[in-house]
Amino acid sequence: MYISCAIIPVSEKIDSYFIKNEIWKSFPDKEENRRRFIYNIEGEDEAKITMISKLAPINTTMLVWKTKEIQEALFNAKIYNIIVKINSSTRNAITDKRHAIKEQDQISEMFNKLAKTNGFNIRGLEIIRTGNIYFKEKKGKSATHYIAEIIANIEVFDMELFKKAFLEGIGKSRGYGLGMIRIQSKDIE
Repeated sequence: MYISCAIIPVSEKIDSYFIKNEIWKSFPDKEENRRRFIYNIEGEDEAKITMISKLAPINTTMLVWKTKEIQEALFNAKIYNIIVKINSSTRNAITDKRHAIKEQDQISEMFNKLAKTNGFNIRGLEIIRTGNIYFKEKKGKSATHYIAEIIANIEVFDMELFKKAFLEGIGKSRGYGLGMIRIQSKDIE
């Protein structure tokens, strides 16, 4: 497993959809590597891309990766502090449209459900930011996702599920750079 970083300037021609496609070019064998990486994008004038992947990415014409292997010792702990940006929405079963979840208690409940299915329990959490983020999709269409950025103290009860979540992300819209678990510090006890 690897952690990689790259920086790319953002412009009208280099938007979130361009970056998403450029990241895929870093893994030429798409079938073998489907959903075997997760990434996060920070910044407005420059996009700092941080990615966790099963294989080391290759450089593209736009992305020059600085890559480091993640040591297995990272997963020796049971207690972690994490930061994660999640898509805070739900789909209406009748209209098939997404609706933002904006209430703090509903976001916490949604995150608790995500945690349980990904091998960890929440010991404490703080929602540090909510709001819309905008993406470009195919043919220049725009998409909006309502996100919640969460800092949480967690206890892992199933390390294999947690490793999978760490590698592949959690929740919806992972293909848009959401759902990446960033570990702040290892074993705090």
